[in-house]
Amino acid sequence: KALVHRHRAWMLELIDRAEKSPKRIVYNVKQRKGAPDLDPNGAYWKDIAALGPITRISRPAPVSNTTIKVTHDRKCLHILFEFRDAPHFLRKWQKFKDLGEIDNWPKDQKFEWDTPVEIYLDGRLAASGGYYMFSNMFNGHKVTCTGSTDAGEQLDWTVKMGPMENGLRMLATFPFESIGVDISKGNKIGSMILGATNPGFAWNGGQWHSPGSFQTLFLEME
Repeated sequence: KALVHRHRAWMLELIDRAEKSPKRIVYNVKQRKGAPDLDPNGAYWKDIAALGPITRISRPAPVSNTTIKVTHDRKCLHILFEFRDAPHFLRKWQKFKDLGEIDNWPKDQKFEWDTPVEIYLDGRLAASGGYYMFSNMFNGHKVTCTGSTDAGEQLDWTVKMGPMENGLRMLATFPFESIGVDISKGNKIGSMILGATNPGFAWNGGQWHSPGSFQTLFLEME
């Protein structure tokens, strides 16, 4: 009898979570030629629709100062971020931009060293229900995790950051080979993008380290 009660309580918990989960989104990622840059209004990005919706984590309020665009070139996935009206991001980047990469993940998580976003991609780990988490800090240091655990090695991904008026732009590039995506065999990637404490956003209301919040990147092919 006690076992039945526990099972029933757990099932009700799962039902409650499912009812609160956001609707799944499939975002069509256009294939582009050439090298992406940091200008969302330039020739490379101008006709790429922004990924959305972006909302506050755990709250329905939309985030109006963050734009995310995604493309691919059959070899790499490119994600461009624009953080408008984010002077704190600009100040942090200006403080560390000339120091080069500092190989340290500070235990005390000092304010200046926060990561602007965390990018989740399932790639080769999708079959096992796992995922990668990619974080970069304002001092240029990058961290790759398998789930919430440090992977112990950096996969081959890059980040570029640059200033804009009262804000910051960031371009993250992920080679398909590095994350285990063979576009000839499958052109879907499970993904979630979450902001750090500032500005605290999520793609379609996702939650930290929750594969149930992942959306689908559908890689279009020409």
